[in-house]
Amino acid sequence: PGSALFFFFFFVFLMLSRVFSSLRLARTDAPVYQRYTAAAGQRLKQLYEEFREPYSRHRTLISLSDTLPYVSHDAFVAPSAVCAGAVVVADRASVWYGAVVRGDRAGVHIGAYTNVQDGCVITTGAGKPTMIGDYVTIGHDALLHGVTLESESFVGMGAILMEGVVVEKHAMIAAGAVVPPGTRVPAGQLWAGNPARYLRDLTYDEIDFITKSAEEYYALSKVGAPRS
Repeated sequence: PGSALFFFFFFVFLMLSRVFSSLRLARTDAPVYQRYTAAAGQRLKQLYEEFREPYSRHRTLISLSDTLPYVSHDAFVAPSAVCAGAVVVADRASVWYGAVVRGDRAGVHIGAYTNVQDGCVITTGAGKPTMIGDYVTIGHDALLHGVTLESESFVGMGAILMEGVVVEKHAMIAAGAVVPPGTRVPAGQLWAGNPARYLRDLTYDEIDFITKSAEEYYALSKVGAPRS
């Protein structure tokens, strides 16, 4: 890598030297100067592209065991996120910066309008897929391993859900909670703590917030996120 960087900057130095030396042409022949600087700029851009490719190996979609993720045309996967293997990202869902979704031992399904926020890690158990319904919010840095999240459920930031966990519709996992393997969180309840336990029932406003959160993240993915 060190030698590659040296040659790259050496080429940049040569091109800049030629550009600066061509400034003398501007006094006598402006069209020649303009053509020369334009060509130099194009060459610099070409050198940059040639240098960048070997040192930027990140791929948003990665094949595992000859299985490539499927991402709907209307979904958003951030450039620094990774979806690998048997992963499905449905319409209007979003996977945000730094998130990793890995479907190797089983599949991962992310439903419509669901948002997987920055830094989340979603994996599967041995033969146990991770199934995420529609209008689900998964907060920053949450960890999901072989779980089922029914539609319109909510997982707070930094929560950990172990294998076999089921979160029913309109249920909420508090930020930082650790949900033990095989736990079922009933509809309309808030669970918190380590290990996570029932805390209270959700209010009507909190249940409405779950859907609104998913819709807001879809709008953010359309307006504020690059599509290329």
